[in-house]
Amino acid sequence: MIKHGLWIILAGFLTTTNYAGVTSSSEVVKLLRQISDKLTSIDKRLQKLEKKQAKKTLLSSMVPHSQNGPNITALSEIEFPKKPDKKNIKEYIWNVQTASPNQNCFSPHDMQVALLKKVGHANIDLLIKALNMRSGPRFNSRYHLEYAIKDMAEPSDKEMIIKALPFSTTLIDVIVRYGWEKDVRKILIDKLLYTQYLPTAWIAAVAGFQDPETYDLLKKYFISNGDRIGVYEVIKDLPGIKLDDAVDEAWKMAKCQENNDWQKFNTSMVAVEYGNKEALEYLLNNYANPRFSYHAMKSRRIIKDHVDFKGSNYEIKNWFNKNKQNIVFDKNDKKFKLKAGK
Repeated sequence: MIKHGLWIILAGFLTTTNYAGVTSSSEVVKLLRQISDKLTSIDKRLQKLEKKQAKKTLLSSMVPHSQNGPNITALSEIEFPKKPDKKNIKEYIWNVQTASPNQNCFSPHDMQVALLKKVGHANIDLLIKALNMRSGPRFNSRYHLEYAIKDMAEPSDKEMIIKALPFSTTLIDVIVRYGWEKDVRKILIDKLLYTQYLPTAWIAAVAGFQDPETYDLLKKYFISNGDRIGVYEVIKDLPGIKLDDAVDEAWKMAKCQENNDWQKFNTSMVAVEYGNKEALEYLLNNYANPRFSYHAMKSRRIIKDHVDFKGSNYEIKNWFNKNKQNIVFDKNDKKFKLKAGK
């Protein structure tokens, strides 16, 4: 492409150059040098342009085009009522909620949260009621309602928050903030029976009761949940809890989820701590995968903590591959090591 462009430019240069008086070989050489210098300069500029375009293409490929944030233009046009009453505040909330129908990328710092907080604590009941509305256009801003409520909630809102908790589980943050866990014990436990994805704070609240009668329920949730490493960290130190069978079952389930490598990786970090050699092999083969970079440091620590071989992760992986058949797990010190005499 560069050469093609250079020939076009050269043709233009030659056709626009005044050759009058060019009669000697020295003048021809001089002219050719001018052409050469011109082409070199043009070539450098073209190379810079190509590098710049390549960089733009790379950056563009890294940004998911399907992600849409808040519709800033539409949201900027929404004004809080000059003479607020319950009716026009409800309309204001509705307008904020429906202003970004195509949004699929969310943040606590989205414009909607600040706009919703303008209703003030005196009208927090309207925000809470809006959480459970089922009619009207599809809401993408339930997320924003929850963040606004959590930021504004006060102890006086206890009854409303508890009533909203079953259909807005992220309000567990308010429950924990004000120490209302015992007041919602039944809700917390009942939700574990039929909800697959709950905030980690929810699981921590149930674990906080340290009630052995909840252990089987917590273990079942650990087995079926997508964030097994997160749940495990919450329940692993409960007095008297035994997780060996649950970890084994979770690993078997993760292996069956062929289209979800994240869950397999997530579960392998737990299974390694319980002596699963297959999980260790998987972790050694995947700890450096960029897709799992969020847990990179944690996965490497787990490998080094549970392998009786000192060295880099690469050296540990080679050691494992070389000695796989003779590696066993010592339950006393929770380390993978070579069989005695090997």
